[in-house]
This record gives sequence, C-alpha cells and structure tokens, in this order.
Amino acid sequence: MKPGDTYVSRQYILTGSLTEMETSAKSWVKEAKDDLYPLGEMPSVDIHLFSNSSNISSFGAYVAGSDINCLQGQIICSGKASPHYGMTPHFIIHCGDRTYVGPDRYHFSPPRYEESDPFRPYVCDGEIEGIRPEWKLLGFFKDSSCDLLKESKFEENACHERGAHKNRAPRL
Repeated sequence: MKPGDTYVSRQYILTGSLTEMETSAKSWVKEAKDDLYPLGEMPSVDIHLFSNSSNISSFGAYVAGSDINCLQGQIICSGKASPHYGMTPHFIIHCGDRTYVGPDRYHFSPPRYEESDPFRPYVCDGEIEGIRPEWKLLGFFKDSSCDLLKESKFEENACHERGAHKNRAPRL
C-alpha cells in the first residue's frame, strides 16, 4: 500500500450450531470483500459545504446526488466523500462550547513541549476534566479551501428535502 490508498475488508462472523456452520457460511462467502483502491480511484460523491448566513457563522452540507435539495446559500468549499489526490480529511471537532472545522485533528489537544511528548487528542485543552472532544468527518477537501468555516457551527437542518420529509439533514 502507498500513502493515500484505501484498503477495504468486509468479513462476517457467524454463530450457531457447529453442524449448521458449513451450510450457513456458504451463503455469506459472496458478501465478503477484500480490495485495494489507489488514491483517487475509489468511487465517490461530491460534498458541498455552504452557508445561508452572510457572516458565515453557520454552515450546512449537501451531498451531491442525494434527494435533498439545498435552499439558497453560498457554497464555501467543495470536496469528496472518499480520499482523493491533493485533498485531506476535514473534521468538525467540538470541545465543550468551542468548535473547529478543518484538517487539524489535534486542534484542541494540549501542547506538546518536546517532540517525544505524546499527542493527546482525547483531551480538550483548557476544559475541565471529563470534557472530551467529539469528531465528525465532513469529507476530503483541499487544504485551506474551507478556512472560512474554521469556527462556524454546523447546522444539520440547513438542507430541506422537497416533499413530505422536511428538516431531514443529508447523511454524511
């Protein structure tokens, strides 16, 4: 594997009577998967992060090809749902009342004073003990293309489906 490649392995564990295992397992063999996708060759869809507010204090996400249509708004940055060349994973990270949007997984971690100090991404620097960061992968975007959203709030209901199921957020 090379950096950026994606390895996919789907396996199943079956339980039950030993005498039934051979018969049961045969029906699952075709469901197992083992594959390697070179960087940029994994099937993907476009993800657009957009804002309906002029000061970009909040934003929503639209997954291209979904049955959900976004209302008015300005696209801030666009990316992919799977790894692609020149794109890095971007996250929404919450630590207490603070929010960060971008590629730095250690944004709220305590500083490392020496190179030998471990990264502690499970700690929110400056928060009381017990407050843990929460991450959500937004997708893969070009570096600095989403910088306008660094401290913006993610609005799950920024997109609305036309028809009966209003206020449903796109699945990321």
